[in-house]
Amino acid sequence: LLVAMIITPFLFKDKIKDAVLEAANKELNAKVAIGDFGLNLFSNFPNATLSLNDAYVSGVGDFESDTLLKAKSASVTIDLFSLFGDNYNISKIILDNTSVYAKMLADGRANWEIMKEDSTVVVETEESASAFKLDLKQISIKDCNIVYEDQVSNMKVMLNKWNGTISGDFSASETTIKTSSVIDEITLISDGVPFLSKIKGIAEASVKADLDNMKFTFEESKLQLNELKASIDGSFGLVGEDGKDFDLKLNAPDTKFKDILSLLPAMYTEDFKDVKTAGTASLDATVKGLMEGDNLPAFDVKIVVSDAMFQYPSLPKAVNHINVDVAINSKGGPFDNVVVDVSKFSFNLGGNPFSGGVNITKLDSDPTIKAHAKGALDLGMIKEVYPLEGGMELNGKLNADIKIAAASSHIQNEQYENVSAEGHMKLTNMTIKSSDMPDVLINDAAMEFTPRYVNLSSFDVKIGKNDIAATGRLENFIAYALKDQTLKGQLNIKSNYLNADDFMGEETTSSAEGAPASSSEDIVIPKNIDFAINANLKQVIYSNINITNM
Repeated sequence: LLVAMIITPFLFKDKIKDAVLEAANKELNAKVAIGDFGLNLFSNFPNATLSLNDAYVSGVGDFESDTLLKAKSASVTIDLFSLFGDNYNISKIILDNTSVYAKMLADGRANWEIMKEDSTVVVETEESASAFKLDLKQISIKDCNIVYEDQVSNMKVMLNKWNGTISGDFSASETTIKTSSVIDEITLISDGVPFLSKIKGIAEASVKADLDNMKFTFEESKLQLNELKASIDGSFGLVGEDGKDFDLKLNAPDTKFKDILSLLPAMYTEDFKDVKTAGTASLDATVKGLMEGDNLPAFDVKIVVSDAMFQYPSLPKAVNHINVDVAINSKGGPFDNVVVDVSKFSFNLGGNPFSGGVNITKLDSDPTIKAHAKGALDLGMIKEVYPLEGGMELNGKLNADIKIAAASSHIQNEQYENVSAEGHMKLTNMTIKSSDMPDVLINDAAMEFTPRYVNLSSFDVKIGKNDIAATGRLENFIAYALKDQTLKGQLNIKSNYLNADDFMGEETTSSAEGAPASSSEDIVIPKNIDFAINANLKQVIYSNINITNM
């Protein structure tokens, strides 16, 4: 028996690998490959361990360039004697250095739907039903990366370096699922807006699972995003083909301003633990109802910060009088019912007060915005309240006083009498110096806002040796920002020296064999632009071409 256990994996390894690949390619609309396959009868005896190394599953057709699954190492622990019966008892799955890329196209097709459709219809009876049963007890995850891209809702979620375990009796009708996970970087981008960016997440949870009805109830939970600690109460379940029923509440009773501040990636530096803060803060969130098709459940998220401040230990000045009041809510139903209201946003930067706010409604049918911003900032004071990296230098003065109130339909129908847009924004003597970019000097830049257009009365910038001066007018800017409509306008550009190569990407990259391969980066022209441009350029350099009086 001992000799058989030693030699069996060697005798049958290649045959099992070929059988797995043959079955996978027969049943899946995907390309499957396995670098190495292993069978171990000793490490978990009386269980057998099947291992896959350098395995991947890639798409075909419209998903041909997508790799759905790539695993450096994956193993399955299965009851050895169940291999000779009808019930295959898989007790453990280990994923090590595995990447998953899940993608849904705008038409609803998903790259994980790779099972081939059976041309024959089989009516299963109790006797003819599949005898395969999963008796999974634990999933172990090590250094795994997951990307979920949903083009239907224009959302992308990235989880980098996920380590943890998930345990429970997944073969039972009811079980308690326990999870302990640490994710080094969590990023959530929706409609191009990064709501979370490389946030560290920690989760400890115990969830009662009714697997027959697919309902999950939180019995105990501890969540942490950077320094923010919270818990979740309530339940969620799957309803019908694509419905989800929520009744959840986020509890964060001991929230401090420093905890909320830690969610800002630019603030969460190595010396963040020594940052001095004061003020009060609160965070509340609930979601209740059915999410199905285009209908959302009712939800309410509130973040309030009152009279807060922060100061880095090595810097002389603080940012004071920070007041923030954010409410994002919906009564449920269509996306149009979502209201984003930042009713208060103000701070004082070393004696320079700044305030603003924004309210957005009818996000789907007719985006309507009310926004204002007012303040004067001495950008040279930023280095006294925030640690600039890479030898960066920043100077200049910003003065802004802007008020906008408009609906996208008013712009589209040229009903400018219903549009309110007024104010100005001016930037003078701004310099940006950094070790990884040429020096930037903005001598003067000024914009004036009216309901019909933005008037660029002056723009004088120097980037390295390049100089650009511009004036002009931009029309339809609100509809461009809210509804992605065409931005119209006229620009007058002057330059004495413009080297286009300074603004291009690297011209050479290394090929797979290590030899340099020539390639040029595409120049991306912004879409929905209708400009008339009058240019007077004394000298233009592009690659090896020197152009004068263009």
